[in-house]
Amino acid sequence: MTTTIKDIARIANVSNPAVSAVLNNKTNCRVSPATREKILHIAKELKYTPHFSGLLLRGEKTKTVALLISMEWQKSEEYMKDLIIALMSQFDQKGYACYFAAITGDANTNYSKVLELISRGVLHFVFLGQPVGRDQIKELIENSNRNYIVYGPPAFLNRSVDSDSPSGAASIIRFFLARGKSNFRLLINSCLGDSLATNSRVCGLMKVFPDIALKALERRYVVQMDNVDIAAPQPLDLFVKAGYEKTAVLLKADPGIQAIFYLSDFFAIGGAKLLCERGFTIGKDILLAGFNETSAVKNYPHPISSVEHNIAKITETIVTESLKESLPFEAVIPTIVHIRE
Repeated sequence: MTTTIKDIARIANVSNPAVSAVLNNKTNCRVSPATREKILHIAKELKYTPHFSGLLLRGEKTKTVALLISMEWQKSEEYMKDLIIALMSQFDQKGYACYFAAITGDANTNYSKVLELISRGVLHFVFLGQPVGRDQIKELIENSNRNYIVYGPPAFLNRSVDSDSPSGAASIIRFFLARGKSNFRLLINSCLGDSLATNSRVCGLMKVFPDIALKALERRYVVQMDNVDIAAPQPLDLFVKAGYEKTAVLLKADPGIQAIFYLSDFFAIGGAKLLCERGFTIGKDILLAGFNETSAVKNYPHPISSVEHNIAKITETIVTESLKESLPFEAVIPTIVHIRE
């Protein structure tokens, strides 16, 4: 039999409103700390779960948040794992329960997922990346009077928090130049769907060379990576392999390359492996940089610079803004650049 608030109130010998106030984490209720602990203990023993349908029928808030990651492979990214854990922890401290799900590349499936979450009583949506079918999802959320925010570029829902990746990329490129490594290559991903002019790494390149036309910068510095099966079971292993193979191609085309800026740390580790096999001294003969400041790069025996997302500040901003009314909002959080040579 399903446990109700009445059951808990009877066993705890308190009123139904007192139990409701404690279980909904209300701070203005007159319940002693001892009674509060007693109610929570009984609820846990009886395996109580809230009935969102009843709350919705009564017009009460469910204090629930949905975290929706836009690409399944991002679950393997260390910084994204850290961000998800930090968000869930912060929401929990504020008394909010969290759903977490990965949405797909199909607009209808994504719409159905958001609709289902709304029916479960979700009030606040946090999108980690931009979902396919975003215009329809935006209309659905707004018509349902829900709140929302996206971690990523500000083109979705007019409410966004993003990392200042272009400035981080510009810092890496300036580091290359300051060390006399002007013959560098910038690797970008051809399968993410953004144009060359909006790619965050290329935007960093344009910051460094504002007087040079984009096409000229592309010819001189930019290299498209081959498509990698990001839906594979072990995508990070494929990233290392792709970095290794692409570095071999770059060296064949230009043996005098002095620096390489990879898509991420794992691509850079693959490139470092190839370069070591070829007898290069990393940090002297050639400079390398990745992105995301993973544990793998921090502990790698050869110096690889990287750009770190400021998880603490991103989390704080997302949590604060996601619980507000859905007014236009945009925040760009500075990255943290780690130079190693």
